[in-house]
Amino acid sequence: MAKRKPRLLKCRILNVPQTVEEQEEYDKKVCKALATALYRSLEPEQIDSLINQLKEA
Repeated sequence: MAKRKPRLLKCRILNVPQTVEEQEEYDKKVCKALATALYRSLEPEQIDSLINQLKEA
């Protein structure tokens, strides 16, 4: 099965966070989306390697 070619999407944030609480909620959503994308696109060994690199940084 061939991998599909990823599409690069552009987005613009319309309602930027105005308060600290809104910024924290936005950051959580961004982190969750990034984690999901990495989990779906990387092999388990690559995920482990990435985690180790982030721990060292």
